[in-house]
Amino acid sequence: MEYCIICGSKNVKEIYNNFPGYVENKFYEIFSCKDCDSHFINPEKIDNKLYDIIYSIKNVPGYNRYYEYAKIIKHEKNPLKYLSSKEPSYFPVYKYLRNKSKLKVLEVGCGYGYLTFALKKAGFDVVGIDISHDAIDFAISNYGNYFYCRSIEDYINNTNEKYDLIVATELIEHLPSTKIFFEQAKKILKDEGSILLTTPNKDYFKKDEVWKTDLPPIHVSWLGKKSFVEIAKQNGFKIEFVSFTDYYPKHENRLLKYLWLSIQRKPEHFITEKGDWLIKDKSTHKKLIGTMLKWIMIQFSPIRFLSNLLSNLFLKEDNVLGVLLERNQNTD
Repeated sequence: MEYCIICGSKNVKEIYNNFPGYVENKFYEIFSCKDCDSHFINPEKIDNKLYDIIYSIKNVPGYNRYYEYAKIIKHEKNPLKYLSSKEPSYFPVYKYLRNKSKLKVLEVGCGYGYLTFALKKAGFDVVGIDISHDAIDFAISNYGNYFYCRSIEDYINNTNEKYDLIVATELIEHLPSTKIFFEQAKKILKDEGSILLTTPNKDYFKKDEVWKTDLPPIHVSWLGKKSFVEIAKQNGFKIEFVSFTDYYPKHENRLLKYLWLSIQRKPEHFITEKGDWLIKDKSTHKKLIGTMLKWIMIQFSPIRFLSNLLSNLFLKEDNVLGVLLERNQNTD
């Protein structure tokens, strides 16, 4: 790679060769940018067909929870609060919007549409877009006709709307060029509009880690705070990072998560070249032990609360990074 796909710098070097990818027998070079501290792969090796597989099969390891949220969400009294309690990706959205109203919102990369639906139920004027036909078909049939199967570039070319807020949870790491994304996003933001996004947090791990996020090319980049400081500077945004020190989820033990993610594991492929899943079925004994530990550490609220309190006091960071970018008219 001759340049960084995050900030455009040419101060880039290859730090790993033949890193295992999501698909069996596929390997990738991992690059690092010294200027913004981002890690990324060559975007020319992205295969969008993988997303069709993910959204057409409902039991994809690591992604099946999205389908479960999509089924449950309509039965929740406060869908946005519910999602924030399930995992940290949605906490920044809930935290930012819980005392706001009457905003015009665009969710980019809405997937099955359950977060867009939650925003709609919270009273916001919202539209969701995604590049997956299967995901958008599901969203329209389950929630209503406020979803479009389009990239942000295509959507901009077919609308005159301007938005107060663009929401993008767990999207930016999938994109071949974050530079293009922010250039496009600014075109449909109102004068004082904002972008609220979440992404896997590179700063949560040791500095010498190469790639502790979804295997390439599912994830194209791995970003930290320095990445977004550079993005904000280049695009004229004011930047704020969402604090997780007041995050007390009901379905997650954050201290246990930190210990689990800190364990060194050899990355392994997820699917074969034909699209079959390489799922290793656990023994009944291991499943039973796992279920018991999950109940004790997560479902038993006193232990969960104490663990999350310790996490908030000492770790402060989460494996998800929440970023608020506000348009700064003085630099436009």
